[in-house]
Amino acid sequence: MEEKLDLIIGCIQKEYPEVTKEQILSVHRYAKYKVPRFIAIYILHNHDAGTLIKKAELFNRHHSSLIHAEVKVIQEMRIYPQFKSKVDRIEMEFILKNYPSLN
Repeated sequence: MEEKLDLIIGCIQKEYPEVTKEQILSVHRYAKYKVPRFIAIYILHNHDAGTLIKKAELFNRHHSSLIHAEVKVIQEMRIYPQFKSKVDRIEMEFILKNYPSLN
């Protein structure tokens, strides 16, 4: 699961180059870190069968925070097509890196 998270963060950093892995995983709630963190949570949740508790530990969060993040990303994608495109690009890049046989 940690390897997938590292891949996801690498993909996110292409869209958000100013944000580091440490900032994404930090406990800070700044919007600059929150959006990339929420995207990482959303993608990891969709592509890993691990427990919510384990995923929450990776992000230094409570499991309910991960549920909130995923719901928020889904809501924002419904409202803002540009945001949806960005999340889709990040997710597609992750899929292509995580499953090289699909290339």
